[in-house]
Amino acid sequence: MRIHVTTCCALLLTAAVTGTAVAQGVGGEDHTSSRAGAVIKNRAPVNDEVLQVEFPRPAETTLSNGMQVLVLEDHFLPKVLFQILIPHGSLDDPEDMPGMASFTADLLSEGAGDYSSVDIANRLDSMGASFSAEAAFGSEITQIRISGLAEHTRGIVALFATLVLDPTFPREEVNKYKTRETAALQQLRTRPRFLAKERLMRALYDGHPAAVTAPTAESLAAIRTETLKQFHDTYYLPNGAILAVTGDVNFDEIVSMLEETFGGWQPGEAPAHPSPEIVPNASVAIDLVDRPNSVQTTLKLGNVGIMRTDPDYVAINVLNQVLGANASSRLFLKLREEKGYTYGAYSHFNAVSFPGPWYAGADVRTEVTGDALTEFLSELQKMIDTPVPEDELQNAKRAIIARFALSLERPEVLAARAVELKYYGLPQDYWDNYPAAVAAVTAEDIQRLAAKYLDTSKLRIVAVGDGATILDVLKTFGPVTRYEAGGAVAE
Repeated sequence: MRIHVTTCCALLLTAAVTGTAVAQGVGGEDHTSSRAGAVIKNRAPVNDEVLQVEFPRPAETTLSNGMQVLVLEDHFLPKVLFQILIPHGSLDDPEDMPGMASFTADLLSEGAGDYSSVDIANRLDSMGASFSAEAAFGSEITQIRISGLAEHTRGIVALFATLVLDPTFPREEVNKYKTRETAALQQLRTRPRFLAKERLMRALYDGHPAAVTAPTAESLAAIRTETLKQFHDTYYLPNGAILAVTGDVNFDEIVSMLEETFGGWQPGEAPAHPSPEIVPNASVAIDLVDRPNSVQTTLKLGNVGIMRTDPDYVAINVLNQVLGANASSRLFLKLREEKGYTYGAYSHFNAVSFPGPWYAGADVRTEVTGDALTEFLSELQKMIDTPVPEDELQNAKRAIIARFALSLERPEVLAARAVELKYYGLPQDYWDNYPAAVAAVTAEDIQRLAAKYLDTSKLRIVAVGDGATILDVLKTFGPVTRYEAGGAVAE
């Protein structure tokens, strides 16, 4: 891969490593941000030239069973990485079994083919390899990865195929898993941040599978070897799957090896998952999840956002960088640095194949719940009412480009970005043009998108905290529905 870094390279690296906005520095003078409470000292000089990238084009082929293969040869280190995207995940969970996709992915390495879980662990260890599989809640995909030393490529591929194609889900391992996950679920349900996200997703995606954020005690208790195998056989299919390979490999040799090991994986037709219409929140509504005697309030506010293929995706990333992506963004500077309400305040946009959520949030002291919520709303409204100043906008864009530049040094990121292009049908030169697309975002773009997505009159607001203390405060912001921690509407 050829990356042409202009004279702004030092700036980019400084922005990425420090995670802060970068102000111009002259000589030994200190420069103070226009945001109260934040001081930015002696940074590298700014250059307005844009990073030029020629993103590596993977060699592509399709196996006899229809699985797409992308290969990025990288002979710098003696390592290999394989990752499969299967276009089925938690959105395919049976309605009465939330978590089936996650259970299936988690248990792939607990027994496969003739291997026990101990055998698999030993095999991975002997090849300097690691394995992971994930079907995250709210996601329509399952991602499975294995990596290790290139000298063991054949063994790694063989083991990978066995884990993906022939998991056995041994009863004893399933029972251990149920015990572990039941305890983990009980602990999870004590965490205010989880309760806030659960409530927000239920509110925004009512009736859609994306509303589910965790398994239930009942679905965990109902896990069986037979149901796991059934889910695996139904949804783990090669057609529609994308396998990316990166590392010290030869294209022809690795494709032959993959055909040998994965070619017998039989295609099929998976049932379509339910996809009811997603309607953004249309008016302010507040959900209070009551945790009596809590010493802090967890606030989360948001609405439905954008799809990954939306033309505004790049501009939304710049908007979020200004608003709440990290410690140099407005929410953090206002609520932590200036007001001292919290240890950190952030915002996030999740763009997938359906309109994902955006949300902002923080954990604040109970007594400042109202004041903190006022500041959140004020910062959102400011994004709508006032164009982002040019220096702040440029700093945000440079920070994004800096992170992108540094990410290109990591083979696993290159593979993931190649898969992303293929999965979403994005143009082949998308990543080549990404820095320029970021640089082209204007203050007008930010204001337009803020008006569309950050409208404070349409927010869903969730507060997890001591209802006896904060209920009356929350009522000043809009109608409040009170919930118990378990999810039921409180009397």
